[in-house]
Amino acid sequence: MLVAIDGSDSSLGALRVAVLIAPLETQFKIVYAADDNFVLREWLPIDVIFQHGTRLLGSRKGNA
Repeated sequence: MLVAIDGSDSSLGALRVAVLIAPLETQFKIVYAADDNFVLREWLPIDVIFQHGTRLLGSRKGNA
């Protein structure tokens, strides 16, 4: 099952629901989704967005 997260409460809630409704043998792929046309990109470098995704995915290992 593919689940995209962006760190928002809504996306993390969707991940929790996916875990609850999926059969036990389900394999998950969690991806960090960031819009490269993000309005704040003018003052928020893409490296910062990338680091946020890396930290978020790392901090969620084993936790849904």
